[in-house]
Amino acid sequence: MKEIRWNRALLTEFLRSHAHQQICIMDQRSRAFLVGIIPAVFEMDLCSGSLAEASLDVDNMGCDVSLTMHEQFLGIHLLFFRQNTEEQILSFPWEIPYSLLQLDLVPERMDA
Repeated sequence: MKEIRWNRALLTEFLRSHAHQQICIMDQRSRAFLVGIIPAVFEMDLCSGSLAEASLDVDNMGCDVSLTMHEQFLGIHLLFFRQNTEEQILSFPWEIPYSLLQLDLVPERMDA
């Protein structure tokens, strides 16, 4: 995918238009990435504006991944669970400034 200067509006529209497709979200600082499918993007009206959120369905990771589109960065929250239970064992917040965000469509299903 060509290099895009991401911002909140562009990212929200990209995720909305590629819902149900497999995408790769990468932090260019560390080259860390997540691969999954965005089922939907939700916008909530708040007193001071709106908030856009989505979940990322990842296979074989044993965690829930939530995405929040902030003004200056993409917020990612990973919540890990003990295998085959609902017991939370680790919560990990991750912020990727839009200037360091890379998104790609993944042509075939692959595991992260």
